[in-house]
Amino acid sequence: AGGYEATDNIPLSLNEPWRGGLPLWLMSLGPTFAAISVFWILRDELNSSRWGVLRSAGLRDSCHWMAWFTAFAVLATVNSLLGGIAAKTLPNA
Repeated sequence: AGGYEATDNIPLSLNEPWRGGLPLWLMSLGPTFAAISVFWILRDELNSSRWGVLRSAGLRDSCHWMAWFTAFAVLATVNSLLGGIAAKTLPNA
């Protein structure tokens, strides 16, 4: 009659079993812990005595923070790649 009965069995997404469940919560733990560790590291870096020593030795602020940014960007990229690989390898059923 309407012609839409055949498409009723097609899922909206291949990730339907993940919606609001334990796998989604577990996948969010990695970025959460990474962000918390970044805040701790940067807080300790700002409060350390090395900061003044490096400044007096001639290190520019931009170079110092760019080094930290590069390290954290690499960690975030690896974390994202591992999360994507884990999401691809998990079954869709």
